[in-house]
Amino acid sequence: MWYGSFAQLSDEDLAAVVVYLRSIPAVRNPLPPTRLSAGTLVRIAGQPRPITEPVRGPPPGDTLARGRYLLNVADCAGCHTSWHSSRNPGLFGGGNLIERRYGSAFSSNLTRDESGAGYPADAFVAVMRTGKAGSLSPVMPWAAFRGMTDEDLQAIYAALGAVEPVRHYVGNKGVPRHCPVCNQAHPLGEFNRLELPAPVPVEAAGLARLAGRYYHARWDLTLTIRADGGRLFGREADGPEIELIARSPLGFLAPGWPSPVEFVTDGAGRAVRLLVLDIQPEPFERLP
Repeated sequence: MWYGSFAQLSDEDLAAVVVYLRSIPAVRNPLPPTRLSAGTLVRIAGQPRPITEPVRGPPPGDTLARGRYLLNVADCAGCHTSWHSSRNPGLFGGGNLIERRYGSAFSSNLTRDESGAGYPADAFVAVMRTGKAGSLSPVMPWAAFRGMTDEDLQAIYAALGAVEPVRHYVGNKGVPRHCPVCNQAHPLGEFNRLELPAPVPVEAAGLARLAGRYYHARWDLTLTIRADGGRLFGREADGPEIELIARSPLGFLAPGWPSPVEFVTDGAGRAVRLLVLDIQPEPFERLP
């Protein structure tokens, strides 16, 4: 049950769902109580969390905000980001192996890179309407999304175009080959190369002011940032440390993490917040 995604439904949209459900004739169908394993109970402890304030939808007429809202509610990143591979190619970069009782498939790269969904908006709408002329795996529930309006599909397309492009060729036809970008074997894996841009120069003193621990309450996640020898490194919780690649004095690529990061500083140049550039910027507050 996608609590994390559906919790982001606006009050208005959630009310509409309730009205629709109440219009359906009642069905008597007694069911046994839900029984969860001890491991599952531990994993979901503390979830869900109470919602204590109104949940508003995107502003009317804001196409980009509408697209981001729909991406979150549909949890598109849940399938189209390779969370479970040993290396994460990037948000919406594809490569997540989805297995269902009726088949399995590696999710597609949805970013605007030429290796992903680098085609026009009308082609994206056509893919969602037809399942790429019926060639998409049924693991992708395009039949459920095909009923969306053109405006909503175009809003999703616009929101996908605002995320960081990821160079990651992923296929489901052909012989699986090792892919250095996600460290898996999948079709088209041999066409991928792990290529990182050179960092822009940043003074060591400036990097030192960014070091610290940053916390995101809703995700319950801490990022540890360390400066050493004119270089900046980051660690998610207890995960492996990665080197952050500067593309500006405060903006950094984070190879192996889903999204780039950007620091917010005070008047003295000391970082007070870290933004993970997810579907929308997610703020991590600096810990004392």
